[in-house]
Amino acid sequence: MLVMALLVVFGLALVIYRATTSTERARVAAALNALLQRWLLAFEDWHATHAAFFDGLRARQRVAWVTRSLVVVNVLMFAVVLLSSGFGHRDVLLDWGASVGLRTTNGEWWRLLTSLFVHAGVVQLVTCLIAVLSLGLVLERIVGSVALLCVYAIAGVFAGLAVVSAYPMAVSAGASGSVAGLYGLAGATAIWGLSQQPPLRVPWGVLRWLFVVALVFFGHGALSGIVTIEAELTGFAVGALCGVVLGRGVSRHPVPFRRSIAVAAATLALALAVAVPLHGTTNVKPDVDRMMATDEETSARFRGAATQLAVGRTSEKAMIALIERDIVPALQAEQSRLLPRGRVLDDQQDLINAANAYLQLRIDGWRLRAAAFRKGSLAMLRQADSKDGTARDFLAQHPALSLR
Repeated sequence: MLVMALLVVFGLALVIYRATTSTERARVAAALNALLQRWLLAFEDWHATHAAFFDGLRARQRVAWVTRSLVVVNVLMFAVVLLSSGFGHRDVLLDWGASVGLRTTNGEWWRLLTSLFVHAGVVQLVTCLIAVLSLGLVLERIVGSVALLCVYAIAGVFAGLAVVSAYPMAVSAGASGSVAGLYGLAGATAIWGLSQQPPLRVPWGVLRWLFVVALVFFGHGALSGIVTIEAELTGFAVGALCGVVLGRGVSRHPVPFRRSIAVAAATLALALAVAVPLHGTTNVKPDVDRMMATDEETSARFRGAATQLAVGRTSEKAMIALIERDIVPALQAEQSRLLPRGRVLDDQQDLINAANAYLQLRIDGWRLRAAAFRKGSLAMLRQADSKDGTARDFLAQHPALSLR
């Protein structure tokens, strides 16, 4: 999709280029250059106004290496995913670590971390990276690199668990939960700072810029529908709670290494406790599809045998054997496979109940037909046909059974 969009933009640019004169293009280039110069001058003025604050940040920590590393890793992963999709890979997001409940809760828990570095689109990526850069370059120098990295990972894990719990069939990717966690950490740290009267205060101009970026970040998440509100709220809450514990004394020095690790260990233990009930989420749709395929295949075999019976090439005894030795046992085997294994979602439990009810109607109909052949009773054959009609009506009332 992104490749197609880039091709369209390139095509439009080429058309515009060919449709304009060199004078018109020079005029547009000059206007764009002037606009860029005004933006650069405005940024230089803004930076000079808050130079003392930025010098104070660099005095606490010279390089915000975690923030920069997160940006680089996310960009590189997006490029890898984009190239993979261009080569026609199916489910490329899942191939590179996105999370989906049916796989994450069945032993692939590592997806809760890897999904933080896989993004569904360029707009989601850019929005997250702008938020990470603007907030991380400030926050990392205040709380320290280890604390920021721990909260980023922990908030992302809990956000992933929230999505797996609420939407186990949905594919989730992106760092929105982690970024929301950084905003929660920043809020808790600010509250600690107000109570401690820190020597290094964040100027209003910087706060206003961070607030605008936060509005863009959360607004995009709410309007795009790519990120669930549960993920961002969970990430923000986890980040804020971590900040309450980590923020003590942060006005004087970054969070101590041991405290950061202890908080990370405690919250990861809590994440494990949350994950246990989610373990083994089951998708029963493949079992239901296989059951319907078996039902169709056994019915086709019976129709073929009935044709042979009509022309005298088989006997009623053979028909009874086909039903009692092949058809009914095959359907009973499918019924046993529909027994719940692991955590079954409510809507899928309804599907299991409907599948079992349909199977029982079919089994009862086949047994009635075998008895009719054994006794040579036309009345019982009509009863068996009526039972088949009841099964078809039931299937019409539950279309999910027959959807492939």
